[in-house]
Amino acid sequence: LFDIKEFYSSVRPQHIRFLKIPRSVIKSSICFSDNASLSIKPKGMMETKMAHLGLPQGATASAKIARVLLGRELCQLGGETGKVTYVDDGVIGACSQAEAEEVAKALEKRLAKIEGGPIGCKTLEVRDARSGFPFLGYWIRVVEDNGIRKIVCSPSHAAKQRARRKLFGKLRKMGAPLKYDQAVAKKEAYIDVWIDSFPLWQPSDWDREKK
Repeated sequence: LFDIKEFYSSVRPQHIRFLKIPRSVIKSSICFSDNASLSIKPKGMMETKMAHLGLPQGATASAKIARVLLGRELCQLGGETGKVTYVDDGVIGACSQAEAEEVAKALEKRLAKIEGGPIGCKTLEVRDARSGFPFLGYWIRVVEDNGIRKIVCSPSHAAKQRARRKLFGKLRKMGAPLKYDQAVAKKEAYIDVWIDSFPLWQPSDWDREKK
């Protein structure tokens, strides 16, 4: 389980040439300067001064480019481990505690020498999936059913607490006196949207009632 610190703040335009992106796109959409104003060129083209360092935070393309660069490094770790990344967060699977510790060391070493780096980790931990761990709002754990292991993803405790607070706030905004039917309808509509925001979760009817 890892969380990157200062994700690719030192990447330069030459580090992404292998992606075969046109220079005009790199200049105006990826490695642009936050301090430069856009200028309109003939045929409606927009142009800005290129930044010499870093992927601008908040730029539409930055997260995707960073994911490609990080993914290329993760592929070098080898083995049959599963890898899941979301921008600067990620999970790498391992078959044993010893293997997980080796993967963590290898990842830290690669990030220290990464092209466009070095970069470090705010978090780099080895977790036992049988006990479960939080990741991007989910609680992820491995369960065994008839000798078959499978990964189960459900909303984390923190995600459930946030949802309860938001629902309570929405009900309060409806004002008083609040009719029972109105409150139930609001609750059910909110829960349906909330459940849909966790596509990896497959809740049962009992789960819905419990929430």
